[in-house]
Amino acid sequence: MNNNKHPTATPYKYKEELEQLRDWFYKYNEQSDLRSRALQKCAAYMTRGNMPHSIEATSLLTSSRLLDEKLSGVKKATNKYAYQDEVASDLNVMLNEENSVSYFQGGSQLDESSQDYNTVQLSYTMSIIKFVNGLLDPYQKSTYAMSLNRLAEFLKLPTFFVELRHIGTHEFLPSVEMLREGCDRALEWLWINYWCVVLNSADIPNEMYSENNETPGKLNDTQNPMNID
Repeated sequence: MNNNKHPTATPYKYKEELEQLRDWFYKYNEQSDLRSRALQKCAAYMTRGNMPHSIEATSLLTSSRLLDEKLSGVKKATNKYAYQDEVASDLNVMLNEENSVSYFQGGSQLDESSQDYNTVQLSYTMSIIKFVNGLLDPYQKSTYAMSLNRLAEFLKLPTFFVELRHIGTHEFLPSVEMLREGCDRALEWLWINYWCVVLNSADIPNEMYSENNETPGKLNDTQNPMNID
């Protein structure tokens, strides 16, 4: 073992525990929906410290989605992950589509002048800002700050997210329809670049799983996740 490398502590202990959390977040349908349970699990993880940003971001985005579903009374029309294996090639295509399909039917189902509409706007906006900032801020290490668009390109993060973050931070709250689209795309990006990468690594042991620090292009070191030579 290289003495200069150390395992990174994580709030979960087993690979199966992380896989179950992934399934609770993504693989739901009309008969079984455990997203609220996933949020509770993440709340427990937060008390242990060392929470990976990508898990926290998945939790925040899912929380905003559930709030929207509760206040609008409209649930996602489809869930592409419900019966899907850990193969992400088709999702890469969807992330690059300019005209993606909305997963809500019948518009926002919220009165734009209502308090509920504003509540949903705020929740989505803050979740997306947290998602983007948590990915890009750790790489602002140069003497002069790099543009977020350059950092996003470095991480293969679509600039759509950077633009949505800028609008929500510096200009106005985007529409609920735009924020729903952003939330869906962010969850898809995390599925491809975090959950599939981590859980598909052949080097991850079945127990005492420890995740490495996030690196550019991929959100963990799948070649040696426990820093063991």
